Amino acid sequence: MYIRYTQPPADLWEWYEDYLNDDEELDVKAGGGCVMNIGEMLRCFLTKLEWFSTLFPRIPVPILKDVERRMPPRTQPAVEEEKTDEHIPDEEVSWGEAERVAARDRDKLPVRDRERERERSRERERSRDRERSKDRERSRDGERSRSRRSRYG
Repeated sequence: MYIRYTQPPADLWEWYEDYLNDDEELDVKAGGGCVMNIGEMLRCFLTKLEWFSTLFPRIPVPILKDVERRMPPRTQPAVEEEKTDEHIPDEEVSWGEAERVAARDRDKLPVRDRERERERSRERERSRDRERSKDRERSRDGERSRSRRSRYG
């Protein structure tokens, strides 16, 4: 993942090419529940903009087409996640997909946890509102003092 963020898009193929057929399995999701082989994970890194809740930097279209052209055929079928209902075809993916999946998972939480999550969300919103209000007051105060200086200065 570090390479995907730090290397220029044109160099990604050279970094990942040797590992695209690696069939060593690992649990790629924190907290478990999503076993995938290394090759499949790297294919996702090269062809997708989103990895769970992480957004990768965009790869320019000409480079992406070159990567897709060079991509070797899969040597084995991809290992499916435990939750098969989470696969979304590429045509249906949108930028809000991670939030939609997170919201769906949040709905599966016990009632006590959902209430705690709602309260945290409300508190974050209140905090943001307070900050915005303070910012507005500061900007108004600055405008007033400038106009007074120009009148009396």
